[in-house]
Amino acid sequence: MKTNKYFSTLTLLLFSCYIFSQTGLGTTIPDGSAILEVSASSNKGFLFPRMTTLQRDLVSNPANGLVVYNTSMGEIQSNAGTKLFPKWSGLNGAVGDAGPIGLTGVRGASSIITRAISGTGNAAVGVNATVGGGTGNSAVGVTSTVGGGTTNQAIGANSSVGGGSHNISVAVCTSVFGGAYNDTNGTNSSVGGGIYNNPVGNNSVIVGGSYNSVSSVSIDGCVAGGFSNKVLLVCIDCNIAGGTLNTTNELNCTVSGGTLNLANGISAIVSGGISNTAKSYGEWVGGLFATEYAPTSAIGSVVTDRSFTIGNGTAVGTRSDALTVLKSGVGILPSVNNTLIASGGEKTIITKEYAEATYYKFKTDAPAAANSIGTLGEIRITPTHIYTCIATNTWVKTTAISGSW
Repeated sequence: MKTNKYFSTLTLLLFSCYIFSQTGLGTTIPDGSAILEVSASSNKGFLFPRMTTLQRDLVSNPANGLVVYNTSMGEIQSNAGTKLFPKWSGLNGAVGDAGPIGLTGVRGASSIITRAISGTGNAAVGVNATVGGGTGNSAVGVTSTVGGGTTNQAIGANSSVGGGSHNISVAVCTSVFGGAYNDTNGTNSSVGGGIYNNPVGNNSVIVGGSYNSVSSVSIDGCVAGGFSNKVLLVCIDCNIAGGTLNTTNELNCTVSGGTLNLANGISAIVSGGISNTAKSYGEWVGGLFATEYAPTSAIGSVVTDRSFTIGNGTAVGTRSDALTVLKSGVGILPSVNNTLIASGGEKTIITKEYAEATYYKFKTDAPAAANSIGTLGEIRITPTHIYTCIATNTWVKTTAISGSW
């Protein structure tokens, strides 16, 4: 009889819920606008289902509007997406400024913090942060974004990581588009891709390659690619186009490529090649294994310093230059000897050294005696005589004949 009583009560309750489509827990008169009203004493609350981020992501086909308490994030979250593509958003909000004291004080406006998370094991910690997909990614900074990939972090405010693996955007307004193990530590710096690249200087860019860097005291530095290229010291507007183990070390200097090249003077340029160094102000160096020297100044123009050098060495121990032009405009052919000039064609440029060794000058002073020092074929002319050296240290004198044309 008791069993029949319980059964009748349960049937009546279900029938009532079906008829009125309203349920009250702790109250017999639920509010007319609510399908469910929970009323309790003043010292109890409503407990949502509690789960970690990983457990939440394992919920099968979560309905739009499904609400849980995320213990990993410490907040209530709801699915603003679909069953197939859930989009969990946090519902934390900050209480606005208190209204004025009075009988009808005004409550300040609350702000809503939203976070969008997709993928697996991802976390959007910062205000208005977003993780578009991938695995194990985290968007920590305010308005930071991780597009996807694996184990990427966007830490700085307004920072972003497009994808790749183990990339970190550390500073404010930095970006890593892809690659692996790249870090952006300078404000407004960016890495296009590659591996282990690190622009530390502000406004610096590393397009790709591997193990390239821009130092923390550099501004507007750029490495286009290559391997282990470095923008060092107080470099402003310095550029390395690529290559391997190249370095810039002064203001406005450039290395176009090649290997083991160094631009070490203000506005100096190494166009490529191997093991070349541009040390003076505005100097240009190209070719292979150009000679090294100590310029008078790396920050100002000095006429005795180099302006243009083409190296033609074969190794570090056998450096040489094919052509050097000083800032005075004087051109030098350091590695050209008289034998090379003599064997050249009719367009060959001769040197002062070759001219002095090959051609005789007509001197205007007479030899002191017939056996004075002289070279075979040497001629000297005075107003009255012509002296000819007919053998080593042997002179003959001929009287000059004057007359009209």
